[in-house]
Amino acid sequence: MSAPDTQTLQQQATDWFARLRGTVDAETQAAFALWQAADPAHAAAYARVVALWDDPDLAAALFASAAAPRRMTSMLRRIAAVALLLIGIGGTLHLSGAIVTLTADHVAGAGLPQRVTLEDGSLLLLDAGSAVDIDYSAKTRGVTLQRGRVLADVQPDKARPFIVTARGVTAQALGTVYSVTLGRDGDTAVAVREGVVLVGGADKAAPMVLRAGDSATIGVAAEGAKMLDEADDFAWADGRLVFTNRPLGDVVAQLDRYWGGQIWVRGDDLTGLRVSGSYRLNNPPEVVAALAAATGAQVASYAGMLLILSR
Repeated sequence: MSAPDTQTLQQQATDWFARLRGTVDAETQAAFALWQAADPAHAAAYARVVALWDDPDLAAALFASAAAPRRMTSMLRRIAAVALLLIGIGGTLHLSGAIVTLTADHVAGAGLPQRVTLEDGSLLLLDAGSAVDIDYSAKTRGVTLQRGRVLADVQPDKARPFIVTARGVTAQALGTVYSVTLGRDGDTAVAVREGVVLVGGADKAAPMVLRAGDSATIGVAAEGAKMLDEADDFAWADGRLVFTNRPLGDVVAQLDRYWGGQIWVRGDDLTGLRVSGSYRLNNPPEVVAALAAATGAQVASYAGMLLILSR
């Protein structure tokens, strides 16, 4: 009988770790001892799971991920030995993102962006993992971005301005196409494809006028208006991930929203490595494999739902 491949072996070790976390009877303990003794590779695979479980960086990465309820349930079922119990123990930390998605008017789960048509004919394209609230009244048309990223294609209405709000930042347009993104570090980015957008709030001394081809980031990574790289900034709306000289950690954070599992980059040297590329978003594990090949990294898969890039 041929030896199991690395992924299968790691899956076995993950399953054993999950089984041994609770009350264990003598029969289970004996079966585990036999499995470990059968091959030195078994003990090594199990040791890797234990080390991963004890890694504080992984705990932090999982707690920081605000997954939708469907995604949480999937992980709780399938990543039993590594991420799953961390999420169970730290449920209140992980639940904050779930509460957002439960209370939002529109939510896009993991996968490709979701299109929403508003009552005035304006269109919203919610990026995967994004959530918005809608507040239309006689005087204004309001969209609040709770998480993620949204592209708005706005129908003109001089009597009712269209305003997207995100973390205190307002992006107002009467008729235009633009996107608003909530960043991981507390910043908010606005990019304009067509028309004019007035950006204010978040302690800005004066509103900023952005025209077609402009973008700006307000908050931690604050910067004035700059020329938009439309190929990068709007590629997601066409089902692609395009990036130029970006840190691998940032690229993986974007890619992670399009998959029902979790993707993690291990090590600051790898996280900060600059990469460029263009990929379709319909197969995130395939993109991870390509990124690993391009950076000389290795990919470990746990339960088919947790991918870890490391060197």
